[in-house]
Amino acid sequence: MKIRNCLVNLGILGASLAALLLILEVALRLFSPSAGDLVAAGPVDPAVFTPDSPDSPPIGTYHEYFGWGNTPGAAGEYRGPDGLRWRVEINSRGFRDRERPREKPAGVRRLVLLGDSFAWGYGLSTPERLSELLEASLPGTEVINLGLAGTSTDQQCLVLEREGLGYSPDGAILLVHDTDIWHNSLKANYGRPKPHFVLSGESLELRGVPVPRGAGPGAGEWPAAGEEARKSGLKSFLGEHSRLYRLLADRIKSFSPLRKVLQGAGAVDDSYDSAYNVELTSRIVTRMRDSARKAGAKDFLVILVPSKELVKFHSGSYLFPGADLSRREEESAALARALREAGIPVLDLGEEFVQFSRAGEELYFLSDNHWNALSNEIAAARAAEVLRGLGYGKGPGAGQEGR
Repeated sequence: MKIRNCLVNLGILGASLAALLLILEVALRLFSPSAGDLVAAGPVDPAVFTPDSPDSPPIGTYHEYFGWGNTPGAAGEYRGPDGLRWRVEINSRGFRDRERPREKPAGVRRLVLLGDSFAWGYGLSTPERLSELLEASLPGTEVINLGLAGTSTDQQCLVLEREGLGYSPDGAILLVHDTDIWHNSLKANYGRPKPHFVLSGESLELRGVPVPRGAGPGAGEWPAAGEEARKSGLKSFLGEHSRLYRLLADRIKSFSPLRKVLQGAGAVDDSYDSAYNVELTSRIVTRMRDSARKAGAKDFLVILVPSKELVKFHSGSYLFPGADLSRREEESAALARALREAGIPVLDLGEEFVQFSRAGEELYFLSDNHWNALSNEIAAARAAEVLRGLGYGKGPGAGQEGR
């Protein structure tokens, strides 16, 4: 009888706990409707852009130097965040841009835009993107979009050197998200190998090129993105579908005494070297600036991409920031200082985005962490101000003398 009562009590306790967790999960979803998520959606996988039309191929494909890229000539209507649909057209060189002659037209100044899905324009129609907005606001200037979704700065360095400089640009614009600082230290992203740099004394060494195809399924026989995550079972499922799990996991990891215990047990990675990653990223960007200058592109601008988590936190929308939020903010500030010390102009949009957010403006997709159309307009307006100071946008041929 005692055993039966004990089992009944345990059953009641378990059911009560499950009900409490369900109530908390529902409450988090009900009381954070504008946030989309307490922790922003995961990074974009470059192979998930599947067109609605069965006649249009997926746009993600293997690339021996960049790791992955867009399939040349792919086109179709694609599904995006917040239920949006937009048309994507990839040119013959594998970029989401119109066809451009390699030779620069007479009387025209050129800029190449580099970055990940923020530059690529995830969730945006072509006219809403930063590149098109800049081009429209700078007469006599072409802005060539060389963004590749899911890439980090190391990959974008190779995009500049192997593709961008072939357009004889006058300058380059690089978008850097705070997560790039970490990704630049990795040999793979989204389960796929990528090129990467390592610091060796005073030198910056490129490794992992040509990028191995791997043996997993997927376009071009490269490993399927998310394959490792799918193997992790319940943890992966909860991470993808439960806000309560993500919130509790972040809080546990950020509690220093418990974090040390988890590190000792191997449950939390303690090998992260923040100073090294900032230095590595700074050196990669400096290499990009130097390569551009040697090719005649004298202007180089870095735009720091404000992350949704940081903007929402500082504007009071996120009460529970991610466990690594402070580290990411510190790294971004350290990178900005290092680049400015190297003479590289840095446009930090963070404070302005926070002010807009405090005023009630939504700058990100509700169900995703990417910039919406308004964010691109703000970024384009600020970047155009900087570029006009460098002589862009003053009409055909303006400011080219002596360059």
